[in-house]
Amino acid sequence: MRCGYRTILMLGALVLGAPAALAQTGLPADTELRRQRFLTSILDPNGALSRTVARDRQGCAGGVAPMNDRASRAGGVYFLPDSSDTCVATLTRTAREGKLDTLYRGLMRDLTGDEEAYELLPKAIGAAAIKNEIVVPLGEGRGMTLKPALAFDAGFTVGYRQGFAGSPPTIADQRLKAIAEGCLDQQGNLNNCFLAGRVYGYRATGAQVSAR
Repeated sequence: MRCGYRTILMLGALVLGAPAALAQTGLPADTELRRQRFLTSILDPNGALSRTVARDRQGCAGGVAPMNDRASRAGGVYFLPDSSDTCVATLTRTAREGKLDTLYRGLMRDLTGDEEAYELLPKAIGAAAIKNEIVVPLGEGRGMTLKPALAFDAGFTVGYRQGFAGSPPTIADQRLKAIAEGCLDQQGNLNNCFLAGRVYGYRATGAQVSAR
């Protein structure tokens, strides 16, 4: 699914004559500034609309965000942030609004016909991801196929809420970002994806666990 906010940005860039006009001033510093403004708008409760953030979160968890980003950049929005940055900002905004459960409530309803125990789904996903099992048991013989992007989302949800039982892992920022990019593009080890999401979720609470 194409993200509404990003589509608006693409149209705005094309109206302004991008990428030709922007290329004249598209210095690295300018690009970085545009990307930071984009991310800030997601985090700002008075910026991007909550319903747009919710759509973007579904795109991230569904593994289509990187594809949409590649299409947007090809269309002229060269300053669009990497999917890992955008999706983490989207998840952080969702967490701050107390809406991390919304995705899992909908998933449980779609998969089982009701919302019972939806709040346990992120942990169930984590339990499967840690063992690199692609099926998440849902009870009564039902199961859900697990993919990397959803494992990342579940990891963020658990990390934001519960952090880590012991000392959190240390991981270099570039390595963490590379893992996240792969996960959001439906590539990578499920365990790594859940762990990367959990680190990002833990950081979103204000904690720092990076090793630069």
